[in-house]
Amino acid sequence: VGPPALDGAWKELAAGTPLVAWFAHVHSRLGRWGNLAKAGAACLKPRNCTSFDTRGELEEMPLDLQAAKFRCAPSFVIPGTQKGASTFLFHALSRHPQVVPPLRGAHGYKEAGAYVLQGCSRRPRQIGNRVHRFPFLEPDEPFATGDGTVHYMMTCPAIPGEIVRDNPAVRVIFALRDPVSRMWSDYRFAAEWYRQKKWGFNDVVDGTLPNYQNCLDQFVNGSYARGLLEAEAKAGGGPRRKTRPHQQAQYFVPAPKWLGEARGSRAEERALDAGALSFYTSRCPTSLGDNHNLVKKSVYVFQVRHWLSVLGKERVRVVTTEEIAKDQKKVLVEVLDFMGLCPFTFGNLGRDNVTPFDVRGSFRINEESFKKLKRFFKPYNQLLYEMIGRDLSWEKKTFDSFKK
Repeated sequence: VGPPALDGAWKELAAGTPLVAWFAHVHSRLGRWGNLAKAGAACLKPRNCTSFDTRGELEEMPLDLQAAKFRCAPSFVIPGTQKGASTFLFHALSRHPQVVPPLRGAHGYKEAGAYVLQGCSRRPRQIGNRVHRFPFLEPDEPFATGDGTVHYMMTCPAIPGEIVRDNPAVRVIFALRDPVSRMWSDYRFAAEWYRQKKWGFNDVVDGTLPNYQNCLDQFVNGSYARGLLEAEAKAGGGPRRKTRPHQQAQYFVPAPKWLGEARGSRAEERALDAGALSFYTSRCPTSLGDNHNLVKKSVYVFQVRHWLSVLGKERVRVVTTEEIAKDQKKVLVEVLDFMGLCPFTFGNLGRDNVTPFDVRGSFRINEESFKKLKRFFKPYNQLLYEMIGRDLSWEKKTFDSFKK
């Protein structure tokens, strides 16, 4: 198509050029959308496209700033959880004719990593690093692109704000899993590392769970909330609302009122806010230096709460591995409706990114560890159920499923 297509400059195409003819040819072959378009299908309206935010004082390349004005930022993000069927969900959605996958990234370009922040802060040339990971989509087109980087969920609290900064209408889909099953799958995924350390799964549980109980349980068992009430009562005037912990940290925003409605107590709501703040900004030293954070990754309530406080309930959806295993079609139909995409028959979809490693002998999970973990996660799960408005029934999981 000639040098003008490769010179890096952004300009309107002149009539009669090869690129204009090629685009016209491609558009003429999109017959699969013909009937929908004639019927005025709402799903073929332009997606929730906004260009990348170029404001800021950090150094950026001029051509990157130009490119950012012409490209749509991601309109959906799957931020985790690791070993929670996020890869399956992203690859399934990528089969949809309206979804154009990222151009760069790991796991079949699923994990674009565009919003990974070193040191949890913006760096020079951040915009160029983001823009060129995604395809060129124009605002008047009915297409969507997304990012499925699982590290977004638990690493840096600034990430959801950065995503919303580029696209205020972004849709976020959490793919979660029974916390104990997620831990066991994650352990098997990193089995070689644990074997080198000579740490069986039960060693990891015994060497980390008591530490996380000391660090996090206070935010869900009422002790932190009671402390707030007692401190306010001593200060005089009885319980009253003070500045939330979220407002005292750079990356947090005031949690919306509905996040605390299920609990019915302002002190409990503030305790959860403080828990989310601690989850992201405080290190919980463990007796066993588990770099893979098996337990922490499975404490979903603080992670989901923070993202909800940034995005709002209407733009966040939770699906689970168990729901996908039970009825793939139903889950995908609901997700497409949430994203505003046209109905689509995906056909037979196999399992994706399944943990292949076999763990034997003393390295395997035992029933005692299973019971310990179930007791630990139960209050966190219950709070999550209340937050999202449905019971995920993870407490019904039995140890028999771990004997395979």
